[in-house]
Order: sequence, then structure tokens, then C-alpha cells
Amino acid sequence: MNESHKKIVGSYLANLQMELLMAKFRKLTSTWSAEGRVDSFCRLYYIVNGEGSLKIEDREYDPKPGQMFLIPGDTRLSYANISDNTFTKFWCHFNVKVGSHQLFQLLKLPYRIEVDNPAYVIHLFSELVDAHERNERMTAPIKARAMMFGLFTYYLDKTAEQAVLRSSSSSKTQFDEILQYIEEHLAEPLTLERLGKVFNYNPNYFIRYFKSMFNMSPNHYIGMARIEKAKKLLVHTDMPLQEVASEVGLERYYFSKLFKQSTMYSPSEYRRINR
Repeated sequence: MNESHKKIVGSYLANLQMELLMAKFRKLTSTWSAEGRVDSFCRLYYIVNGEGSLKIEDREYDPKPGQMFLIPGDTRLSYANISDNTFTKFWCHFNVKVGSHQLFQLLKLPYRIEVDNPAYVIHLFSELVDAHERNERMTAPIKARAMMFGLFTYYLDKTAEQAVLRSSSSSKTQFDEILQYIEEHLAEPLTLERLGKVFNYNPNYFIRYFKSMFNMSPNHYIGMARIEKAKKLLVHTDMPLQEVASEVGLERYYFSKLFKQSTMYSPSEYRRINR
């Protein structure tokens, strides 16, 4: 994964919104089967034991205990039992978005991973099922989101970076170009008028378009991007603070003020602590 690709994917992941719909642990009944169904929600399966068949789009799988499957929404899915030894599995249904867009309209991930830490995955799923089934508790929604993020993070960590692909939709491509342009011009003034002109958008429409993707304004995103670049320069180079500020397009005084607001440390303190 090249650096530009990694930054864009990282931007998507930093702005995930996850919503749990259902979570269960059970041994499947003898009637478990479907042919070519398509649902709007995503699925996550963890196979504990048993056997069965699974077909995702045009690819057939022979799921084994210790494997986890991620099936995006709007994906054609078929499944069935193949013996009396039906699957015992954890599973959940969920939605995951970046702004107003479904994540898997923007990214493509492998449908299957091998789990190398079953105890950890079982713990996360057990806590997720508990949060879903005991949803009368005030903290249940927070716990459910935390477990969902834990499972999704584990899945991503076990996915090779080169296997994380961006989709080929035109809206995604346009947005990638915007993020890349911002990244490459952080040292320069990045006004809404300039960005709108570069991408042929009215500034007001550009703001709405950007918010539809990230649930934040362009200016907020640019500020965050400048701080993230400054962190890397502070840790990995010996640039004077004046030069670091210049590299991210800020005056020295305002840079120090903004950096401390964002990290609780001055730039020099952050450099010392993280070296």
C-alpha cells in the first residue's frame, strides 16, 4: 500500500460510524439455508465448530473453526448445512459508514481471515452479545460500539495492507483526489474558494459534499491533517519548530497554540516525549 493510499484509507477509518443491529451465539438449526440473498446490512461470522457451506458472490468457501468472515451489505450470499454437525458460531449484523457513505462502497476487504487469537475474539463477541441482549443497561450502546470496533480492528490487523483495496466508484475517486490535493498542499493556504475552484465546485456545495463523506467541515479536516503531519516531522526529523510550522502552512505562534489544543503538549514537549 503506497503512502497516499494508506493516508486515504486511514482517513476513512478515522471517521467510521458503526451501528450494531443484532448479535448472537448459537448452534444453527437444521433449516439454516439461503440461496442468493442480498441484504443491506453487513455480517460478521466467527466459526467455533461444525461444518456447512458458504458462497459469497461467485466464490465458494468451506468454513472451518477458527475462521472469521466479513460479508459487506449488498453482497450476494448463499449458505446451507451439509450434515447434522451444523455450525456453532458467533455472528452479528451491523452497519458501518464514513459520513453518509457505506464503508464498503469505499473499501474492499477479503471476505475471510484466519483467527490466531481465538480467546480474544471469543471475548469480544461474548461481550458484544451481552451488550445486545442486556440493552436496558445505560452503558450497553457504548459497550456494543467498543466491542464492534475491537472486532473490526482485529479483522483489519489480520488483513495484509495490500489486500485493502479502494473501490472504483467515480465519487470515491473524486474524493480521493481532494484528500490527496489537501495532503500535498498543506504548506499553502487552503481556502474553500481555492478548493472549490480546483475541483469545480461552488464553495458552499464543496462544504456539503465534504461533510457528506466525513461528517466534518473541510477546515476541520485540514487542521487535523496539519497536526498529523507536524507530529511526524517533530518525531522523525530535526527540523526547527519554525520550519515545521511552515511545512504545515501555519504561523509559528498559531501552530504552537493549535498543536497544544490538539495534543495537550507543546510541539517541543511532544518531540521530547516521543523521541
